[in-house]
Amino acid sequence: MIRIKTLPLVLLIVFLPMVAAANMYQWVDENGVRHFSNLQAPAGTPVETKKEIKSSGTKTQGRSAREAAIIKETEAANQQREKDAATAKEQKARQDAIDAKKAEKEALGESISKKRRYIKRRGKSDINKLKRIDQELEALRKNPNADPKKIKALEEEYQETKDKFIHKSGRGRKGTKAEVQRYKELEQEIQELEK
Repeated sequence: MIRIKTLPLVLLIVFLPMVAAANMYQWVDENGVRHFSNLQAPAGTPVETKKEIKSSGTKTQGRSAREAAIIKETEAANQQREKDAATAKEQKARQDAIDAKKAEKEALGESISKKRRYIKRRGKSDINKLKRIDQELEALRKNPNADPKKIKALEEEYQETKDKFIHKSGRGRKGTKAEVQRYKELEQEIQELEK
């Protein structure tokens, strides 16, 4: 009875080294994926057996060269990512400065229009017209297919309205001239930042 129970164990011990001695194959497919198997690779694929892998010193050199290349690519990607982040941060700061100056300019325009004598007739409409033209110009400048003639016409209309607004504003109450001067400065600062 003991012999029958030990027979499978003896057979396993005898045949296990034969199974372990079978060749293991390694190959890389066309997608660059490395495969390990006890079956041979598809026809036309260069194959290396496990024994060849152990004995070849060039494989470890190739692997270390490949690892060095991967490290170099990773470092380059990290540097590019940092550079892009710095550029994005700089652009955001610039846009924030533009937005702050536009908000200040808008507030000054409202203040000037309230102080002007002709506010009942034309002052408010000039401010609203300047806002509308500014929005249209901003939208057209972002559109690569925009008509340059239309942009130029809007820029001229904006300039005329602004000149009229500034000229008429000189007739306002106390402090209006200083606000008008600051309004002009803000216009120039915004144009320089948007270049």
